[in-house]
Amino acid sequence: MGVGSANAEECKKYDPSTIFAWGFEKDYPTWTKAGKTRVIRWTALEPGDSLNGKSIRSSFGSRIDWLKEAFDSWDQALDSVVFLQVPPTESADIKVGYTNILELDYVSYFNVWPDIVNPENAGLRARATIEFKYDAPFLYLKQNFMQSAQFEIGRILGLGYINPKNDIVSIMEFPWQAPYMQVPLSEYDVGLIRSIYGESTCPSSFPDLFKAYAKLKSLSDEITRMTEEITNLKKENTSYRERVLVLETNILALESQFKTEVGLSQDARNSLESQLADAKKKIIAVNAELAKWKPSTITCIKGKIKKKITAIKPKCPAGFKRL
Repeated sequence: MGVGSANAEECKKYDPSTIFAWGFEKDYPTWTKAGKTRVIRWTALEPGDSLNGKSIRSSFGSRIDWLKEAFDSWDQALDSVVFLQVPPTESADIKVGYTNILELDYVSYFNVWPDIVNPENAGLRARATIEFKYDAPFLYLKQNFMQSAQFEIGRILGLGYINPKNDIVSIMEFPWQAPYMQVPLSEYDVGLIRSIYGESTCPSSFPDLFKAYAKLKSLSDEITRMTEEITNLKKENTSYRERVLVLETNILALESQFKTEVGLSQDARNSLESQLADAKKKIIAVNAELAKWKPSTITCIKGKIKKKITAIKPKCPAGFKRL
């Protein structure tokens, strides 16, 4: 949406039957009913424990922070789900660990089970597991590990596989699409998971972090469009200078807001700073192009009539010749 647009807010609708290529379980798609909050307890297992009949081969060490960030990224998107980390000694709904995964060539693997014990929870999910292949080189880098963890958590929450598309950005696209990791999650995934859980998909209802990212993207897209117009049309339009000033003011306001935003991970801050820096570079490029637009004056004549024309690229009116 461009600056100054008066368009009504778009609250997207999502149809699981057309979005997911496979993997969406309609019989028990969520952990909680619409309008009710569910605290989901998760734990990271240690050597000496077992998971799905396999021994835990190693601890997460410092990577526990990556795992927590992956859970938090989904927690931030939903109002009705709260992820709570607990020690391995406590009861947990989701158990995570490094195992010797045997399934195909997967570097991670999930399982989820419906609640078959409590009649009032029929159609809801009750417990799940995530296994990471303990010796997979792919998982050594943070962005790769995060991609894997965020994808598996999305599957546990109820999302299916999405065939890669050019018009969306989703952590659920499979095969996975580089660059890996999304902190925070894309606006598409936030709307999608909120739809599955019966929450509003209107961007105005999203948590502040996602609204700020959406605003930054809108500003950046507007700068890109304006740059293309200036480059392709090569003609004067005073509204460009006004638009640049508005965009620059909004970008500086966003930068000030992000500096005081609490609860942001370092990766989220790094991503914001990178996008803000990119937006400011675009502003500099647009201003440099506009600076080339210096008006000049020519004299045109038609019979005994002379006219002086001042413009960026002055041209004589019809019937006049340039002196």
